[in-house]
Amino acid sequence: MRWEKIKINHFQLINGIQTIGVHNTNPQVGPGQSFICFSPSENVRLQYLFVCKIDDGMVWLSGAGFDRWQIGDELVIRGPIGSGFAQPPMVKNIVFGSYGAVSGALMPLIWHGLKQQKNMTYALTYPSVELSAELELISIQEIGDVVDWADILYFEIKREDIVKYNQVFQSIRPYFEKIQIFIHTPVLCYGQSECMICSVKTKHGYQKTCKHGSVFWLGDLEDI
Repeated sequence: MRWEKIKINHFQLINGIQTIGVHNTNPQVGPGQSFICFSPSENVRLQYLFVCKIDDGMVWLSGAGFDRWQIGDELVIRGPIGSGFAQPPMVKNIVFGSYGAVSGALMPLIWHGLKQQKNMTYALTYPSVELSAELELISIQEIGDVVDWADILYFEIKREDIVKYNQVFQSIRPYFEKIQIFIHTPVLCYGQSECMICSVKTKHGYQKTCKHGSVFWLGDLEDI
C-alpha cells in the first residue's frame, strides 16, 4: 500500500453518522476495510477511517476529526487495510450486532443486504440509532435468540469492551464459526511500526489492525 493524496468532495450524515465522501479510485474497496489518513495542514495528526458506504463512484468514510476539515481539504491516505468482511453469496438471513455505540462499520453490509432483499436483524446496545424500517431491531441481550436462524453474523465492538461482553459471547460459542467481528482499536502510527498499540490477541498471536485490518472471526480471538 502506498500513500495517496485525495480531496474531500462531500460531507454526509448517514443514519446519524458523520461521513466524508471521496472519489473511489480502487474497485477492491469493501465493507470492513479501513484507511489511515492525515491532513498535511495539521501537525501530523493521524485518523483511522473505515468504509461506511460505497455508491456511485464514491466511498463514504466514517471516523473522527471531521469537525476540523472542510470540502476541498486535501488528505494523505493509506489503504484499504485488511480484507474486510467475508460475504458468502448464498446467505439469506443476516444478523448484525453493535456492542456499544453504532460506528458505521457495519453499514456497507446493511446497504448491500437491503439491495439484495436479505432478511436482516440488528441487535443494538443503544436502540436510538436511525436505521431502515426494513431492519428488525432487537436488544443486544437477545442475540442468542437469533444466532441459530442466521446464516452469518457481523458484530462490532471496542477492544476494551470485549471482556465486558464475554458472558454474552460465551452463550453463543457453538456459532463462532459464522460470526465475524470488527474490533475498534486506537491507531497511533502509520501502520509501519512495532508499537503494538492497535494489536488484538488471537489464537495465532497478536495481530496489528494497522497492518492486517480490524475484522476477525470471533472464534479466532484468544480472550473469548
